[in-house]
Amino acid sequence: MKIKANTPCFLSTIGHNNFWYPQSSEHGLTYITSEIKNPQFKSWTCGNPNLKALLVSPEYLRDVYGDPDREVVVWVRNKDLKTA
Repeated sequence: MKIKANTPCFLSTIGHNNFWYPQSSEHGLTYITSEIKNPQFKSWTCGNPNLKALLVSPEYLRDVYGDPDREVVVWVRNKDLKTA
């Protein structure tokens, strides 16, 4: 499995019971900037069954800044995922 550069994804927000959820498309949309091979998916769910949670370094996200050693939770559409 891999995620190509320029794949849209949604940043996360903490919600009910301190679980991570995708932000709305108007506020949380960003893009993967470089191809990610063997992404670290989580088994988490949200209200949209077409999204998968992913841990990624901020250096792979457009306009997201932070410690490259701390991963960020983003949500990617199933249709945007490719098999290697």
